[in-house]
Amino acid sequence: MRPILKQIIQYAILLAWLPLLNGCDEEDDVVEIFTGKVWKLNRLNIEGNSGQFLALWNTEQAYNQSMTALRTEGNYTIEFTAPDANVAGGDFTARGIRATVTGQWNADGKSHTISITAAKVSGNETDPLAKEFVSGLQKLSSYEGDSRTLTLKYAEGQNNKIMGLMAQ
Repeated sequence: MRPILKQIIQYAILLAWLPLLNGCDEEDDVVEIFTGKVWKLNRLNIEGNSGQFLALWNTEQAYNQSMTALRTEGNYTIEFTAPDANVAGGDFTARGIRATVTGQWNADGKSHTISITAAKVSGNETDPLAKEFVSGLQKLSSYEGDSRTLTLKYAEGQNNKIMGLMAQ
């Protein structure tokens, strides 16, 4: 009876390790993260700074106007598409308030890099937050996140900036 119990324990230990061995893939499922949803901006700041947004406004009225525009459905959104589930890139469309940015995107799930190419901006932004949003999209270099939250990173001068987005 003891050898059978010992053998059962050995099998149980082996079975317990199998999910851990299978879960060691460090590469993101980029298509799952980026596509199939609309992303809405909820943060734009210098990396490491607390607070929701950069200090972009000269007056409280200008800040309030930006926040009203941010709450408006369809503003400050990004939608990524991919030709199929095996391609970590494709087309994207982003909308500030008055401007739309379209182009191609490509991401690497292992290095967490993202690149934007052939970006075309239609329209002109006057709102400070919308200007930064449109400008930052064209400079993206890396990302962090999952299918619910996404942080896009870009550099501007000496500053590393982040855009925090939530899936709608």
